Amino acid sequence: MMTERAAVASAGFWIFDESLVALETPTASIEVTRPQEIELYARMFGHLKATAVHGGAARALIIKALSELS
Repeated sequence: MMTERAAVASAGFWIFDESLVALETPTASIEVTRPQEIELYARMFGHLKATAVHGGAARALIIKALSELS
């Protein structure tokens, strides 16, 4: 069930637009405003979005994970 990932977000982040990304860590709130850094988050989001599953495929993945826990 393991899938190789091109990106792993170490902290949750929110892309508001081309001029602001915000992220939270246990000890800080960070606002990213440098265009080259915002592009890194946009690319990470693209990698995560490309590997996401939805609908029936997501349900099947959850059911498979649950069955492997039993």
